[in-house]
Amino acid sequence: MTRSIQNILIPINFSPSAESAIATGIAICKRHFAAMHLLFVRDESQYAMHPGKYARTFESILQTNKAIADSLEKQAKSIESKYAIECNFFTHDGALYEGVTEKANDLHCDLIIVESAPRMNFFTASKANSPYKVMEQAACPVLAIPAKKSFSDFKRILFPVRSVSSGIQKLEATLPIIKKNNSSIGIFPFANRNQQPAAEIGEALLSWSNRIFKNAGRRNTEVCVTNDMAQVVVNEAIEKQSDLIVMRGSLKKGLKALFFKNDTERVIDQSPVPVLLVKKE
Repeated sequence: MTRSIQNILIPINFSPSAESAIATGIAICKRHFAAMHLLFVRDESQYAMHPGKYARTFESILQTNKAIADSLEKQAKSIESKYAIECNFFTHDGALYEGVTEKANDLHCDLIIVESAPRMNFFTASKANSPYKVMEQAACPVLAIPAKKSFSDFKRILFPVRSVSSGIQKLEATLPIIKKNNSSIGIFPFANRNQQPAAEIGEALLSWSNRIFKNAGRRNTEVCVTNDMAQVVVNEAIEKQSDLIVMRGSLKKGLKALFFKNDTERVIDQSPVPVLLVKKE
C-alpha cells in the first residue's frame, strides 16, 4: 500500500456493530479522496432446502435477495449524498473471506475494512469469517475495527517489530495513512524469551522512518522480552494511547493453526483500537 488509497472495500451485514467499519471507512475515504465499495456476502447454507414447513421456496429467496440489493443501494446512495464520496455496492454468495478477497482483487482495492470478529469459543469460532482469514487471502492490507467503535483518524500508530525487515514492510504498507494523518510512529521492538534480543532493531527502524517522514518517530528505550506478545502489545497501545496497531501476519499451516490462535489473532481479539494487518511477503 505504498501508493495512495484509492479504493476501499467494506463487507457489511446491516448489523449495528458493522456501522463502525462503515463510519471509519467514510472518514478514510474523505481524507484520501477514495471510493468506497460495500459488499454483502450471502452464506449459501442458509438457502439449503429442507423438507416440511421449514422449506424456503425459490420465490422467497428471490424476495430476500431483492430486499438485500435494495438496502445496499439505499445505503450507498445515502453515503454518496451525505458525504460526497463515490460509493458502490455488490453481493456475493459463499464464504466471507472468498467473497471479500475476490471482489477486492477485481476492484484493485488498496484497503479492506472489516469488523473485528467477536470473541467465540472453540466450538462456535468461524475461521472463514475472521479478519485474519481475509488477510491470508487478500492482496492488500486489512483493517480490523473493534465492534461498536468508529475511528476518524490515526494520529499515534504503534509498530510492534521482531526484525528490521518486518518493520520496514509494515511501515511501507502504512505510508499513505501516516502521511495523510501526520501520524507519530511508535516503534516497539520485542523478542521471545528464547530469542536473543536485538536492541539495534528499534534504532535501525527509527533511522529509516526519519528518512521517509519529516516528523520523528518514537520508540521504546529497551527491547521488550516476553512470552505473551499479544498482551504486551495491547498494554503498550493502551499506555501510549495509540489509535492504531500495525501487525504482520503469515499463512498458518499445520494442526496447530486449526486449534490455536497466533499472536496477531490474539491482538485483534484483545485490542480496543483498530489493527492493520499486513501480509508477510
